[in-house]
This record gives sequence, C-alpha cells and structure tokens, in this order.
Amino acid sequence: MGKIDDAVRKEIARIADSWVSIGDPSRDASLIMIAALFVGPDVGAVAAITGCPIEIVNVVATRMRASAMWTETGVDYADWFA
Repeated sequence: MGKIDDAVRKEIARIADSWVSIGDPSRDASLIMIAALFVGPDVGAVAAITGCPIEIVNVVATRMRASAMWTETGVDYADWFA
C-alpha cells in the first residue's frame, strides 16, 4: 500500500479508537463502517484498507445495504445518528 493508503488506514484506526477499544468485539464493524466513508461501500476496498477478513466485511455490508446505509451511490449514516 502507498503513503495515501497508510494515512487513510491510520485515520480510520484513529477514529475507531475514539469509539471502541482494541479487543472490543464491535471493533471490526466499526472499522468497516468508518472505512466505507473513505473508500465507499466496496467490500474489497474496505477489506483491503482495514485488514478485516472479507467474510466479515461481507456480513456487515449485507446488513448496511439492507438498512439502506450503503447504496450504489455511497454511504449515508445520517439517519443512524439522528
């Protein structure tokens, strides 16, 4: 990965650290949801930037799409935080 990918990966981890600690069972889901804000709702890209297993990313992606938070046009968590 290049310098930009490393910077994005560090930023994703920094944001996740402010919400969940390392070892928290929800950490992977947090990393995946945050990463999608940076790289879009692309399972392969999210798995690559987070290092999360693609199987876990697929599970989260399925749920995010079912809730309409991930769409073909991007990511929208506004309703979740409202």
